[in-house]
Amino acid sequence: MAHDKPFFLYYATGATHEPHHVPRAWIAKYKGKFDQGWDVIRQQSFERQKALGVIPANEELTPRPSTLPAWDSLSPDEKKLLAHQAEVYAAFAEETDHEVGRLLATLREEGIADNTLVLEVFGDNGGSAEGGFLGRDAKTAEGGTPDVRTRLANSDALGSELYLNHYAAAWAWALTSPFQGTKQDAAHLGGTTDLLVTSWPARIHDTHGIRGQFGHLNDIAPTLYEAAGITPPSHTAGAEQLPIEGRSLLYTFDHPDAPSRHKVQYFTTSGNLGVYSDGWWAGQLAQETWEVGDNRVYLTRGTQPQTHPWELYRLSDDYSQTHDLAAKYPAKLKELQALFQHEASRNHADPLRPGVDAYPLGTATGQTVFTYRSGVDRVGPRFAPDLGHDPYTLSADVDVPAGGAQGVIFAEGGRYGGVTLTTARSSGQ
Repeated sequence: MAHDKPFFLYYATGATHEPHHVPRAWIAKYKGKFDQGWDVIRQQSFERQKALGVIPANEELTPRPSTLPAWDSLSPDEKKLLAHQAEVYAAFAEETDHEVGRLLATLREEGIADNTLVLEVFGDNGGSAEGGFLGRDAKTAEGGTPDVRTRLANSDALGSELYLNHYAAAWAWALTSPFQGTKQDAAHLGGTTDLLVTSWPARIHDTHGIRGQFGHLNDIAPTLYEAAGITPPSHTAGAEQLPIEGRSLLYTFDHPDAPSRHKVQYFTTSGNLGVYSDGWWAGQLAQETWEVGDNRVYLTRGTQPQTHPWELYRLSDDYSQTHDLAAKYPAKLKELQALFQHEASRNHADPLRPGVDAYPLGTATGQTVFTYRSGVDRVGPRFAPDLGHDPYTLSADVDVPAGGAQGVIFAEGGRYGGVTLTTARSSGQ
């Protein structure tokens, strides 16, 4: 970097999104640390959060959803496999933290740390329950999941390049203590909340301070603009720019107890809806993430599901969203529902995507003919025929140049199995 000029760095680690890839030496540090299971881990996390002051002292811990299993209900082999999944995840998180630390150490070595604003958002929109009830790693040649004993026998390879591994859904629930919801659940804070860690020694003096104002990702750009003393341009390359959503967070540095300036925010993903309004929260949960991950439950495209009624919470009194006030304050709920529709429309989120498309997309919609034009060398499975479950015959008419050619005509699959059709003819057709 040029030492006499300001700099901007966006450092995206990919963590802790799946796959959880991390060297074995990091994983070994966590052996046995999760053997007590997710019910105990969630309770312990809740108690530490209170002790640290990151949640209110009178907060309640929301119960485990009835659709997720109790840890004690698992078989011994299941417990061993799933505990190891959490060990790999924890190692992945710690290694990532270590790499961020190396970056910050470099700033200190360069003598610029004091006047560098660091904003770190660490997480994945809440724990991800997309691994389903037993997590995921190996696949059979047919694309299915091997039995638990087979997976456990090969579990030492979790974290390596051999697997796109992910932990079980209940670990995601445990890691979002004390909230309801996990990633993809826009109706609850458990699917929308990550901690923001901020450092700017020359500007922020209470180095261990905690701020409780409501903030959103769209507050980051206004914060950076204000910190740098920049007024965002109204036009760029002659094109009028949309207004910047969000509010600068700089006021929280000097006024830790100031009221939040971010008053309204809507959320929507996979048919799940949420809206925040000055301390109130309303949301509608269409489906739990693990319903998609394991049971392949999909919503019909073009319809808005009504699987769950709208819920209402007053976050100032109920940060973990334990007590649904929808029946007690129907007028307030109606007000927030209207606000959601207004914000979704204003931000061009309509028409709302109701759910998750079936997979593969073409087969589920009855498509039987797939046409791929010249220049297409790779097609994602969502847009290809499902060839993994039924017998089929594959034939091809190939024009081979007079000088001969050799190569792949068609291939599908990966390291767990598949099929490849190649030509090795030297000339002719």
